[in-house]
Amino acid sequence: MKAAIISFAVLLRILVGFQPHSGQDNYQGPNGFNNNNKPLSEKYGGDYEAQRHWMEITYHLPINEWYWHSLEYWGLDYPPLTAYVSWACGWVAHNVGSLHDGKMLEEKNEIDNDADVDTSFKYANTSNHDDDDVCQISDDDVECIQSTPEEDEEEDEGKHKIDEHRGGLSALKNLVALHSSRFGYEDALGKMYMRFTVLLLDLLIYMSAVLTITKRLSGTKSSSNDQRQSSTFKNDIVSTSDQQQQMWFLLTALTQPALLLIDHGHFQYNTTSLGLALWSFYFMTQTPSICPVFGSVLFSLALNFKQMELYHAPAVFAYLLGRCVCNEDNTKQQQLLLQKPWILKFVGKFCALGISVILTFVVLWLPFAIYPQESLSIKFHLDGIRQVLKRLFPFERGLFEGKVANIWCALSVKPFSIRSRVSPDLLPLAATGLTLVMILPACFLLYRIGERSSKYTPKKNLEFLLWGSASTSLAFFLASFQVHEKGILIPLAPLSLLAMDSPGFVTWFSIVATWSLWPLLVIDRLCEAYACCLIIFLCMHTMTRPMSVAGEVNLLTNNFASFAAVLSVVAMVGLHVAEWTIMPPIHLPDLFPVLWSLLGCGLFCISYMATILAMTTKYNSTS
Repeated sequence: MKAAIISFAVLLRILVGFQPHSGQDNYQGPNGFNNNNKPLSEKYGGDYEAQRHWMEITYHLPINEWYWHSLEYWGLDYPPLTAYVSWACGWVAHNVGSLHDGKMLEEKNEIDNDADVDTSFKYANTSNHDDDDVCQISDDDVECIQSTPEEDEEEDEGKHKIDEHRGGLSALKNLVALHSSRFGYEDALGKMYMRFTVLLLDLLIYMSAVLTITKRLSGTKSSSNDQRQSSTFKNDIVSTSDQQQQMWFLLTALTQPALLLIDHGHFQYNTTSLGLALWSFYFMTQTPSICPVFGSVLFSLALNFKQMELYHAPAVFAYLLGRCVCNEDNTKQQQLLLQKPWILKFVGKFCALGISVILTFVVLWLPFAIYPQESLSIKFHLDGIRQVLKRLFPFERGLFEGKVANIWCALSVKPFSIRSRVSPDLLPLAATGLTLVMILPACFLLYRIGERSSKYTPKKNLEFLLWGSASTSLAFFLASFQVHEKGILIPLAPLSLLAMDSPGFVTWFSIVATWSLWPLLVIDRLCEAYACCLIIFLCMHTMTRPMSVAGEVNLLTNNFASFAAVLSVVAMVGLHVAEWTIMPPIHLPDLFPVLWSLLGCGLFCISYMATILAMTTKYNSTS
């Protein structure tokens, strides 16, 4: 059954991949053109072209130019692990595309030689013919024969054969060709290869993590002797119920519309960093002391693939700090020991985690310091590191991008107009302060949970960490600096794995997260895919959901919460209907994207408070 679910999830991703990607044919949305029908942006395409361009420059250029080269045209602005993965993808594309270069050249030479022989034979026999079908050469003019249909067909076949060889696998080499592949190389085979790289990493990293975590969270173990001695018939019923829950749980996590539309439609590699983060959560919550160390390495890899994993970092730090304090043996004799051995044990755990993180970062970042710019005479310089950091955190871009559904975008609307009332130098400080305030509740609870982690099962620890990481990432999305709409995927990934804990809330949040991406999906021409993915998700979720799943944190069970959820869905559908039927005023061309932002911000604020409530409820119930 799991194989069938994974196959279905892969099929969905492939079908979404047939839809347009970001910036395809340089389409920048209905408002992305000037009066002369030319794109407003000087750069071609969107995230698809950016990822392709990074494969191009990382493969062909030395490492000391990766973060410096042609910054005005989709300059590399993701952490080193993304750069290394781009290099690997570029290497495969270039070398696979070069496999048949020698064979192509040989066959082209054969075709040319055959053509030369035919031409020589034709002109060699012109002197032996006097009719009008042969070239007659005289002092005044040259009269040529007309070729027969058979000869024309042979010549066309030869040309077609040459054109065939110029395409084919060589398109992969052209996909990452330095400079010549820019500004719109969108060959069909190249697109297929790019889509395949996302699908492969999704399958190997994200889907495998989801499969492993769902197995832990949905598994039930009988502890009492009565349960062990129950009848075979009863065990079969329980087993069937567990299988149905696992199937529903896995489908809910693997058919998230927002993840499908952004990674396999719009085109990004979010599932790679999210998968690494989920794997790290899985190992951090295991009982053996070495597991958190391995988990910290995996989370460092996630951070070095995409800097937005910083949204999860406070939750991870708070939980691991609590585990360093935790007395895992929890015996009375050890409680009576002096404080010094406890401190040494804490220092040992903390240093093990710190060293693992530092070593991971050193391995990934050191090449940019060892190989500085060629203009520098020394062989080790921190300018390379500074340039990478400058590219990763571009504060000059502004408070937010587009019409993202967060607090700062909502406060930028009249009459607040915060960007015109507050100095640009103060806005980053205000965003940092508000973010710190909003992450404190989840971090405090996670520290207490980590401190008492030995009292909880790995399943409980993992549930707490998923709730906490969702809470801190929602806080970052709502309040931090330089946020864009795709950042909602960061809290969505852990929340999608909490369907057993709060099924109604997870379903509602999945719909809201996908709905908030609508303005971006309109630009990408993914409207049909948006509707289909939502319908498929809701159908799969409704048809496979077992009746016995009640959840431990029932956030939508009381009448008021249920009414608010229904009202929010009506509002979301109502905005869709209004956009389709009402033409916005000329002086308010962004009316509906702004309304999307305002409503989305309100719904995500409610979601943030719900995660804090869920953590508090679970913590109090287990204290």
